[in-house]
Parts: sequence; structure tokens; C-alpha cells
Amino acid sequence: MKLKILTRLLAIGSSSALGVAIMYSTPVMAVDYGLLLRYDYIYSDNINQVPINAQGEFINQYTVGFSLDHKSPKLEAAVTSNIQFRDYKRNITPDDTYVTIDAYSLFKISPQHFTWLVQDNVQQTNVSRNAAAAPSNTQRANVFITGPDYTIRINPVNNIVLNARYFDIQYETTDLDNKSNQAGVSWVYRLNSANSISLNFIKQYVDYENELINNNQDRTDSFARYENRRGRNVLTFLAGKTNIKPKNLPEIDDDLQQFSVVRTINTNSNLSILLSKQLTDSRMDLTQFGSAFGVGIGSGGILNSGNSGGGGFLNSGIYLSRFAELTYNLRKGGFTYSLSMYRDKVDFINTPNDEIRNGGNIAIGYSFTPTLTGALSVLYTKTNFQDFDRKDTDTIKSFLLAWRLSRRLVVDFNVTRNERESIGVSRDIDYIENRYSAGVSYTFGKNAMSLRGGTIGTGTTY
Repeated sequence: MKLKILTRLLAIGSSSALGVAIMYSTPVMAVDYGLLLRYDYIYSDNINQVPINAQGEFINQYTVGFSLDHKSPKLEAAVTSNIQFRDYKRNITPDDTYVTIDAYSLFKISPQHFTWLVQDNVQQTNVSRNAAAAPSNTQRANVFITGPDYTIRINPVNNIVLNARYFDIQYETTDLDNKSNQAGVSWVYRLNSANSISLNFIKQYVDYENELINNNQDRTDSFARYENRRGRNVLTFLAGKTNIKPKNLPEIDDDLQQFSVVRTINTNSNLSILLSKQLTDSRMDLTQFGSAFGVGIGSGGILNSGNSGGGGFLNSGIYLSRFAELTYNLRKGGFTYSLSMYRDKVDFINTPNDEIRNGGNIAIGYSFTPTLTGALSVLYTKTNFQDFDRKDTDTIKSFLLAWRLSRRLVVDFNVTRNERESIGVSRDIDYIENRYSAGVSYTFGKNAMSLRGGTIGTGTTY
């Protein structure tokens, strides 16, 4: 997979450079950049997050982050990456490298009509969703997407949008590698400057490399979408149907629904609500295609961090997700506050992995002086497994202090307590991990703030 990642990134970079050379007569391309150099010294008193025989470990962690960004009438191109090397001094865990990369080029061949996207995303995900997030339970996942969008402008208020995508998804450990082809068509009608409606149809075929343990599938999504953008509010409503035909398994039909409201209360605070019901799987969780039906006829390749799939070890099982989330963010003076609460009810169609997850996150930050910042965050998740007697409660508490020694140089200290309590399991899987770290980071470039290793919640950045 490493070779594929490198090959794809080189392809994206070279194609972007070639595109600029072809589309521009000027010899210089305007590019914004950012660079992060960071070192952390970390001690964990339970590196493998086990209930007994906990082992302490000292870690030297080296991070290099960079970003490049270019926008012009003919081309949008960007690369954002963080690469961490972790040196475990006692060798309780093998040294490892964590990589996150998001690279894309959007060629505006005919800006009002024809564009082509090339995107590659590398992220860390769990091997087992329900096991502790120890180093042994992490893997890389690589998503490559490419394809065109073509808009037919019938008149100022009526558009037909044609869309095609090729997906190639690779996992470092889990045997879920797959390729898929997607095509879609959308009719978009603008009621006025603030309101629009659309009718959308998406067809996708998924081909797994290992067909002995995974089922290839045909998926069809048909839905209507309404969007209202008025003042500080954005309201979206989506309703339709999903049909999935897994190979050698019964056909699956269910509703596709989504309702979202984003309210900018003022320049310092915002509120959002999301309600959704959809059929999805681990593959779709790696991309926003599974939840971004509000963007034309699918995400068109915009990625997110994913949810690591559902139920134990990652598998190709299809499940129905009923999801609700509320988020609120506030920034006032030197004070920042963010709150997030969610509920996710997961019903697997063909396997006994059903579960209900309730959780949330609260983060509070305060700037004591222009150079000294403190932050406290608590992440809470409670999982109720429906098909067997088990309930997990996971809590992560973190406190951070950061000193800005100069515009580019920051020193910080962090204390984190990671705790799991399980009820109903036949063996003890409870654990507590305390982690202490001291770090120093140096950044420069226009985009440097987006790379900083110190962002608590959604508001406190140092």
C-alpha cells in the first residue's frame, strides 16, 4: 500500500503542475504553504491499555506536517499531511509511523460546465472498533478517488449535473480492499437565490478483492433534496430510498433520510443539528459518500475521518444507521467553549453486531495572557451491545497548558486519562491509562495554523 500512496501522490502533484503549465502562460504559480516541525516526549503508564500487568513506556515522537494550497480560475490543488514517527524506548511496542495525508487536484476544464477531480486520502483507523485504541489496534487506510462532473445549464434556474467516480480503497491490515465505479445524475432547480430543490439518482458497483469473505454489491440511491440558505441559517432536508443487492445475499431496501440545520448565531457562536437514517458499511464510512448526499449527487470525493465501520472487527457487513448529533461552539474574548452530543443506533442486516452508542465531547479553553493558554476537554462514549450482554463506558479527560514563546515557537504540556469500564463480559477488559507529555513545535508559512499539533475541541488553538 505504501507504494500505491506514493505513486498516487506523485500523480496528483505532477498532474497539478502539468495542469498549471498548460492552463497558464505566466511562469509563476501562486502557492500558499505551511510547515510544522514538532517533538513530543511522552510517558504512558499502560501503553497497551490492558486491565492487568500494565506496562509503562517512554516515547519520543517526531512530527513533520506540511500543506500546499493553490486556487485559481482553472485549478484548485492542495496537499495537507502529518507524519509522526514514534520511538518506543522500552520496546514494549514496535516503533511505528502514523501518516495522514489529504491531497487533491480539481481541474476546471470549463469552470461553469466541466471539472475533473483527483484525490488521495491516507488516514489511521482501528482494526477492531470495540477494542482499546492501543498501537496494535491501528492501521492505515488509503482512499483514491477520481472522476468528472459535467453541468448542463438549461436556463438560469434549471441544471442537469452528470457525475462519475472511480474509488480504490486499501487497508493496511483488514482484508477489505475494494474498487468501485459510481455514476449519477441530478436535476437541480433554483426556486430563488436562497432556495433550491433537486432530484438525484446514484448507481454504484463495488468489487472486493477477496470475494471469499466479502460480498460484491450493486447499490442504488434515489432521493430528493431541499436546501434553504437564508441569512445565517442553512437548512437541508433529504428523503429517498436505497436499494442494495449484495452478491449471494438477500436484496436490501430501506429509507434514506437526512435533516440538518446550521445556525450562525453571531460572529462568535454557531449551532448545528443533524438527523439521519441510511444504509452504510465500513467502506462508505471512510468517505463522506455515505453521509454527504446533500452535496449534489454524492460527495464527489470529499473525505472525512470515517467511523471505522461497525461492530467488532471491520467487515463488509451492511448496517442501518440512525444518527442524531447536536453541536455548539462559542468564542468570546479569551474564552472558548465547544459541546457535542450524539446518538448512533446501528442495526446490522446479516450479522449479530447491533449496538447503540451515546456520547459527547466538551472542551473549554481560556487565554490567561496573550502567550499562555489552558484547555480542558472530556470525551465520553457509552456503547450498549444489543446481541450480547456487554456495555462499555469510555472516557478520555485531558488538560493542556501552552506557552507561545514567539510567533512560530510554542511549548506545551498535556495530561490525559483514558479509561474504559465494561459490564457483562466474561473476562476483565477494564483499563486505565495515564499519559503525560511535553512538546515543542515550530511553524512557518501562511497555512501553518492548520498544521499545529495543539487544537483542543474546536476552539482553542495554540
